[in-house]
Amino acid sequence: KNWKIATRKYDIHDTILTILIKNPQQLFASAYLDEVQDLSHAAIFLICMLAGRENHYWVCGGDPAQMISPGCSFTFDGLKQTLLALECGIEKKIKKVDHLLVN
Repeated sequence: KNWKIATRKYDIHDTILTILIKNPQQLFASAYLDEVQDLSHAAIFLICMLAGRENHYWVCGGDPAQMISPGCSFTFDGLKQTLLALECGIEKKIKKVDHLLVN
């Protein structure tokens, strides 16, 4: 951390962490995340905190076979775990996950 401050080297995840520490309030009623496989779980968590948190209105679409970052470890199970981390007891409210098998 001291090195980052001294050299003024920050990345997107430093920015996300700074915002999350402030416990932001919901700004939007819902969120649609397309190409979700190209987002980090931290970015997904932040977006879902800012949009749709109150009523859990999120739609996520993506294809892990189309990741832009080689070696990225995105999985839809990881996405589910990220959503579950938003609120205790939320697993009862996340009812439906559909997989599109044919495009």
